[in-house]
Amino acid sequence: MTLADPIRRRRLHELLAERLLARIAEGDPAPGEVLPSEAELAARHNVGRPTVREALQKLESMGVIAISHGERARVVEPSASRVLEGVSASFVHFLTAAPENIAHLQEVRLLTEEAMVRRSIQRGASLTALEEALVQQERAVRTGKGFFGADMEFHVAIADGAGNPLFPIFLRAMLDWLSAFRTSTVRLSGFEELALEEHRAIFAAMQACDAEGAARAMRAHLLRSSKLYGVHQRT
Repeated sequence: MTLADPIRRRRLHELLAERLLARIAEGDPAPGEVLPSEAELAARHNVGRPTVREALQKLESMGVIAISHGERARVVEPSASRVLEGVSASFVHFLTAAPENIAHLQEVRLLTEEAMVRRSIQRGASLTALEEALVQQERAVRTGKGFFGADMEFHVAIADGAGNPLFPIFLRAMLDWLSAFRTSTVRLSGFEELALEEHRAIFAAMQACDAEGAARAMRAHLLRSSKLYGVHQRT
């Protein structure tokens, strides 16, 4: 297969996208390099420029290329976080379709974070980032600003300590998706202080190298916080 092979079938933009994707997977063009212009791609494949644009838009939505106004499309470095960003809108739409979908994702988060905190302790991971996240949360409680960002960083720091680079990427994506469904209960008086105390309990268990205690503390924290999203996890 070459980029010059003509395409003469239905759904041309999808077929063109598949062909371009196959070439990119082979390193032609490589990450950081640009694709041929729209006009050149149209001529090579005997298709119209609207078809080329649709194909490029499809590749952009997949996180394969980046398109800037007035410039040729550029191949991006493969990245799990970029791929997840590309599906975020669709996944939030999926969560919106039925309340149980949010509950199912919450259960995935619960089981994942229990496993990650155990793994982090088993690996003897550094607790420095967790300490910093707790300090940020304490500051946020005092100032009334930035608590949820610091809250997220605490959980992501545990995921980092688990030693698998995909853990923090997937967890951050889950937290972003769930944030779209956070209810007004987050404004209840004392909520932030309670969340901070629960994080301190998780941290204390991690300091003591108590994997099961940390997992129990994490579970209790997530079961309670699930109420922020209008769902209740199965116990």
